[in-house]
This record gives sequence, C-alpha cells and structure tokens, in this order.
Amino acid sequence: MHVLPKGCIALLGDAMYVQMLRMAIRQGGNFNSKSGSHAHPSVNLRIRMRATSDDRAFLKELFNEFLVDSKLATERAITESRLSTERATERAITESKLATERAITESKLATERAITESKLDTQKIVSEFDKKFTESRLATERAITESRLDTLKTMSEFDKKLFRSQFLFIVVVVIVLLSAGSDSLVGRAVSLVLSLIFKGV
Repeated sequence: MHVLPKGCIALLGDAMYVQMLRMAIRQGGNFNSKSGSHAHPSVNLRIRMRATSDDRAFLKELFNEFLVDSKLATERAITESRLSTERATERAITESKLATERAITESKLATERAITESKLDTQKIVSEFDKKFTESRLATERAITESRLDTLKTMSEFDKKLFRSQFLFIVVVVIVLLSAGSDSLVGRAVSLVLSLIFKGV
C-alpha cells in the first residue's frame, strides 16, 4: 500500500503494472486496470484520485524505483544462476573425478587380483609338476633297485647251481678215481685234474 498526497494506490500483481503506470502518468487522471483495453488478468491496479503534477512526479519516482528494483532483481537472478551453474559444474567435475579415480582403483585391484591368481595358478602347476617328477624319479629308482635285486637273486641262484654242478662233478670224479685205483692211468689223470681244479679254486 502506497499513500499519495491526495489518494492511495494499491499495487497487487507482477511486472505487468509498469505499462499501466506509464499510461497513468501520460493520462494524468483516473485509471482502472480492470476496465478499458489495458486490463490484464494478472494485474490489479487502481488509482482513485485526480492526478496532479505532484502525483505524476511521485508516480515517476515510484516507476524509477521499480526499474532499480527490477534491475537489482535481474542482476541477483543472473548472479544466482551463474553461481548455481558454477556449483553444478564443480559438483559434476568433482563427481567425474571421483568416478574416474574409483574406476582406476577398481581396475588396479582387479589387475592385482588377476596377477595374484595367475601366480597362485603357476605355483600350483609347478608344485604338481614337482610332485609328478618326484613320483616318477622314485618309481624309476624303485624299478632299478628291484632290477638289481632280481639280478643279484638270479646270480645267486646261478652260483648255487654252478656250485652244485661242480660238487657233483667232483663227487663223480672221486667215485671214478676210487673205482679205478690209484695206480691206474685213469686214476693218475683224474688226480692230476683234481689237483689243477683245487689249485685254481
């Protein structure tokens, strides 16, 4: 509510009343925004008075104040919009940086995990190879040992058979020698052979 020297003005509405203030200043008389070709549904401006020069000067001052307020409001809106845009840009940049760093960290962790798993797999393969190689070496040594034992057993059996044959041969020779007599030619020959055999043994 604005009190004029010779009346009052009730201003309700938005920036559309500027045009009506201009018309009121030009007309210098009674003006009602609800009547005539200047009516607007979003504006309710009533001037009930006979405008004088002082009233028109006041309306001009009021109009100038409105322009200043409008300018300040526009600048404030531009500043707020710029600040909001800068904050949104900074927030977007920060979120992008955080997302990039998070992606890099996850990639590093995944790479390290893959390398660790690969090392473990390699160690497992080497361990299994060593185990199989050890088993193969032990099997080879066991086979060689068994082969040696079989050879020794065979040689032992051969020695026994050879000793038995030699023993039987000696028994036969002794029997022949005893049956032939020591004075005979055969007895002397057998005695010579036996002496040679025993000397060789």
